[in-house]
Amino acid sequence: MSSETTQESFRARTLELANRAIESVAAADHDAARAAWLVALDYAERRLSDDPIVSWVRSGLGAALLKTGDYRGALEMAASALAFCSSVRAPLASLTMAESFLRLGDMARAREYAEQACNLHGKGVLKSFSPSDREALGLDAPP
Repeated sequence: MSSETTQESFRARTLELANRAIESVAAADHDAARAAWLVALDYAERRLSDDPIVSWVRSGLGAALLKTGDYRGALEMAASALAFCSSVRAPLASLTMAESFLRLGDMARAREYAEQACNLHGKGVLKSFSPSDREALGLDAPP
């Protein structure tokens, strides 16, 4: 098997593992999502360390850590995925950082990352925050 074929099979397996995490997110089973993202990340880091898919998995894990209340872990994962997410104009890492900083009480940094998410994908991303969180951040979502 060629190196390229092997890489493709590793990417495909990483996506299979990530899809399990995404299914758990859709079912609002955040603990299962976190566990599935951890498995996907371990697999990807061992086999695809230089591949952008590793950063994509980290962004998903960061969001799962946020949902399970591990705000510092969420910040660590999201920060490691921020450059990748920005390069593909995906707001997930920025949103994860914004909400994590919000939960930790750092409004200035929360606002900074919320604005960064808006710059990447438009003000519609603010709808991912509750009205009270948007008010605390001093940001309005479009109608």
